[in-house]
Amino acid sequence: MKLKFTFNLFTLVFLLFGCAGIKKTTENKKIESEIKSDAIIKVESFKDFDLSRDFKIEELLIQNEILEIRLTYSGGCAQHQFKLYTCQQYQKSLPPKLPLMLIHDTGGDACREIKQETVLFNIEDLKYEGQNTVQFIINQEYTVNYTY
Repeated sequence: MKLKFTFNLFTLVFLLFGCAGIKKTTENKKIESEIKSDAIIKVESFKDFDLSRDFKIEELLIQNEILEIRLTYSGGCAQHQFKLYTCQQYQKSLPPKLPLMLIHDTGGDACREIKQETVLFNIEDLKYEGQNTVQFIINQEYTVNYTY
């Protein structure tokens, strides 16, 4: 009798917590598929761009063809936008290096609160044929290796 009770209790606990774990995994996959990333804008050259120095890149990560840039800037009163540009001129080296330009549009925001933001960019189109790694150089200062 005691063995039957223990078995039923174990089965009940397994069903309750086992199904909950499956539900969480399904929810996580749904959230991951809803992550919005911006496309990188292709330009002929960077000669018409001013280097943005009004933000600081805190961390660069690459996961699943997405470049994740965690940054801080001063603001808080208007919507800020970040756009990433490439002229697709790879530097000859091993691994090949690709300069990228991150431009910050403050939207005229004069507020001084320190804001943190993470911006995402799809980098799938920046692979270098015949190689499996490219080093991105962002705003002539920050580097991250993209291995595919």
